[in-house]
Amino acid sequence: MHDLVVGWGGRPEARLVGYPERVPAPSAALVNATLARALEIDDVHEVGLTHSTATMVPVALAVADHMGGTSGRDLLTAIAMGIDLGVRLSMAPITDLGGAEYRPRSMSRTYQTGTLAGSLVAARLAGLDLERTKDAFGNAYSQCAGNLQGLAEGSLTVRVQQGICAQSAVMAAELARAGISGTRQPLEGRYGWFQAFWDGRCELAPLLDGLGTRFEVDAVSIKPYACCKYGHTAIAAAIEITDDPAFALDEIACVRVQVYSRDCWDLICEPLALKADADALAGSNGWTLAQFSLPYMIACALVRRRLTTEDLEPEARADPAIASLLPRITVVLDDTTRDLFELPEPGRVEVELLRGTNIARTVRRALGHPDRPMSEAEQVEKFLWCARSLPVERTDVIIRAVLALDQLRDSRELTNALAGT
Repeated sequence: MHDLVVGWGGRPEARLVGYPERVPAPSAALVNATLARALEIDDVHEVGLTHSTATMVPVALAVADHMGGTSGRDLLTAIAMGIDLGVRLSMAPITDLGGAEYRPRSMSRTYQTGTLAGSLVAARLAGLDLERTKDAFGNAYSQCAGNLQGLAEGSLTVRVQQGICAQSAVMAAELARAGISGTRQPLEGRYGWFQAFWDGRCELAPLLDGLGTRFEVDAVSIKPYACCKYGHTAIAAAIEITDDPAFALDEIACVRVQVYSRDCWDLICEPLALKADADALAGSNGWTLAQFSLPYMIACALVRRRLTTEDLEPEARADPAIASLLPRITVVLDDTTRDLFELPEPGRVEVELLRGTNIARTVRRALGHPDRPMSEAEQVEKFLWCARSLPVERTDVIIRAVLALDQLRDSRELTNALAGT
């Protein structure tokens, strides 16, 4: 993505994370949001089922870097607003995740609401007035796209679509700034987002209740594991099993994992023959495939008690210990009990040992959920294993800039640190 946008050229407006070049602001958002999703370690709102921050932060950084003079506090305000609106938009469609009324979510809320809410982040930081902000939101709807097929196949478009929605958000505000009018009923119009993408099955209450007083950013879960959030409670349950004194890796006879929604099954289990295929997981598309494979997640948790980016490298994915365990993992779907709990859905794992002992655990909140928050030290540790290729002096500068962001007079101190300049 870096090579592409640098090759495209254009005005030097905004920095790229990890690179010295400046590129047009939409191109910077494209690269940086792709990067934000590239490790599948960005945070998730588990009720809205959306990766909002991975769009809002790159959009805000690109526009603030381009415009200049944005304080760290103003940057944070725009990001918090964008996450709140992105999540609220994601919760407006009525979605049955299992049971008789289930219909597959072919379109992605993450990418579409990222474009919509991201355009408002860009408009705010670009200083647009109310009418031009409305234009930006309407222009954003004209660019709404994004589907879930990449998750099913384990392709790199999962990351790139995150970049495209951020690019579209910045472009929407740029179009408005240039005087291009946008639709005024992008949500509720005859052909608006509610109708075009959700057949009109939407509610306004999740979008409007508490708007401006309750912020959904407070309900975002930070990921401790580098994979789809749907699998985190099951990973946590598997790790708890390894803490049992009776557990022995070399005595595992079989592993049973319970999945409680068809939506979860479709994203990280279907097709199960592919998601549990050791050769495919070790192959060229294996990184992405492993991140959306519940069998791989559970095998990694039982073998290594973690799932970091290091556990997705080619050698780790080809580990014989993982490969030998995959055929012994059975995933069972039961979406008839959806009314018994709220999202995130619980993770239930049962390990049967050769000597007949059964060890089972159920986890309803994984580390990183607002009910089980990660400490600042744990978040810094996570950042360091994400950025392990950087020298210590560089990571120290970034950590200081992030932790003091609300005090920065110019947010470009952060973008400079991220770019390494």
